[in-house]
Amino acid sequence: MKKEQIEMRIKEIGTLVLDSQKEQSNYTGELASLHNELAMLNAPTLTEEQADELNDRLCDHVDSMDNTDVGNFDFEFNIDYDNRIEVVNFDCSDLIEGIKNEFQEVIADFFKVEHEEENE
Repeated sequence: MKKEQIEMRIKEIGTLVLDSQKEQSNYTGELASLHNELAMLNAPTLTEEQADELNDRLCDHVDSMDNTDVGNFDFEFNIDYDNRIEVVNFDCSDLIEGIKNEFQEVIADFFKVEHEEENE
């Protein structure tokens, strides 16, 4: 092959590679979209009224959590180089765990939750 033929073939193959990458990207996006669509078809359905009630009850539980009780929070303090006290760590995992438990209770009110049996 001559130099011009080789350069032409390189350009052709480069174009084909780019086109196939674009096509693969399109297929990957479509595949992900179809997986999401299938998951939504298999998901349990709620009426708009049920969804609103679920949302309201979850929000009510979050609002009722006592976020003023400092016992729900763990602080870690440090004395800075100029003798200022600073908070270096703030943890509210106990409060978050309480919210998660409340959510599970509310969801159990709306759905039949089937627990997986352990295989022994």
